[in-house]
Amino acid sequence: MPAGLPPEEHIKVAQLDNQEDVAYREHLVQSYGKYKQMVSGIHYNFQIDPKFIDALFHAQNETQSAVDFQNNFYLKIAKNFLRYQWISALSVFCDTDGRGKIFQRSFTT
Repeated sequence: MPAGLPPEEHIKVAQLDNQEDVAYREHLVQSYGKYKQMVSGIHYNFQIDPKFIDALFHAQNETQSAVDFQNNFYLKIAKNFLRYQWISALSVFCDTDGRGKIFQRSFTT
């Protein structure tokens, strides 16, 4: 949440290419107010190639249901993303010299 918010009348509704998305956000403004738009975060939306998941499913013999296998597969990805998210935070403060040597980044120079 931002530390300080402008007056609600100065907050613009998100303008997007898809008019249905704009209409949805205008509906949210009517339902919850404009301040709710100011809460932000990162949203990851990705899909693994279904052919790859199908190949993995057929290469194993523990799970009988393809749907259960796919759900468990995505849950494991999400769990490990959360488990190792510190690595992406580390990349903000460290860099390599091209030879694999890690050094601390300087934000002042």
